[in-house]
Amino acid sequence: MKDHPYQKRIDSLRENPFITKIGEKKYRLNFSHPQMPTGGYFSCPDCGSLINPTDETKKSYIVLEPKVDRGGELVEIVLMCNECGSEITMYDLNPKKRRNN
Repeated sequence: MKDHPYQKRIDSLRENPFITKIGEKKYRLNFSHPQMPTGGYFSCPDCGSLINPTDETKKSYIVLEPKVDRGGELVEIVLMCNECGSEITMYDLNPKKRRNN
């Protein structure tokens, strides 16, 4: 039996509890979730392309909107997958800082 064309996407959402679908081609990613890969990279939940936020060449994504707190710390960032155009909001970027306050 041939795989459904969206099987990779379906498996990505099922296997990654740190990703939540919030709309058509819009997702939220809890960056401090225990099952988030330690390198920070993840597959786009829509097309499966590898997104590595530490890759400064930004070949796989573009930054749409960084959000900082009053102290200038990055707390959330919205990326767009260059492959399919999905928006991925990464949040909870500094869990250690939050726990120490």
